[in-house]
Amino acid sequence: MSLVCRLGMCYTACLDIDRQRFKVMLRAADRLAPVTRGKRPPLTVEILTVLHPGLDLTAPLDAAVWAALLTVFWCTARRGEFVLKTLTSFDPNLHVQRSHYRTEVREGVTAHIFTLPWTKTRRYEGEEVFFVPQPSLAVCNPLPALANHFSINNPPDDGPLFAYKHKGDRRPLTGHAMQKRLKAVATSIGVDLPPGHSARIGSLLWHLLNGMPFYGGDGQRALAICLLIPPLPSPARSGALPTSSGSSTRLL
Repeated sequence: MSLVCRLGMCYTACLDIDRQRFKVMLRAADRLAPVTRGKRPPLTVEILTVLHPGLDLTAPLDAAVWAALLTVFWCTARRGEFVLKTLTSFDPNLHVQRSHYRTEVREGVTAHIFTLPWTKTRRYEGEEVFFVPQPSLAVCNPLPALANHFSINNPPDDGPLFAYKHKGDRRPLTGHAMQKRLKAVATSIGVDLPPGHSARIGSLLWHLLNGMPFYGGDGQRALAICLLIPPLPSPARSGALPTSSGSSTRLL
């Protein structure tokens, strides 16, 4: 056999080995790849309105759940920035406390501000998010919900913001407990409840549809800009959501 033939056979064998390795690598990559999630439907003001009657806002858990849901929605926040993963995971360096809540008035508009010690994107730099009251939206107005939670549960200044009374003590609201309660309410009234992150998606959609811009920047400077600049005119559209007398903006 000639040298050329032998070299050709060796080259072919190497290609076969590389193909096998390549196939194994592809299979391994498929197994290690994260599960692809489908598109998530937004949580809407209409869904919130339907959920409201199913909650007993005189009950500590329901008061905390409703206040947390509306706060997350109108702050365009992540649910995990306001509620805990587990009952024992509270860390004052990571989780928002009642002492992190304050109000500021700019040009006659009252902003309800929450200082987040830690966020998914900014880590320990933290971030400030806020909402303004939405009186035109009745039951979806976040301010009465938050006031009701404070009245019923009265969380301590150095404790989780949405801690609620439970068997003579206070228990931090977890994402699991919140979602479980909302699912139970949705099931009882025959409504499909979107997943957790849908609140942030729905809030962003609501603000954009109502001509309320989002501004970048840092801290107080961005907050002042957001409060001082009036909302943009809403474009004509069919099936538009009702406009509000105020706006809320995520400091992105």
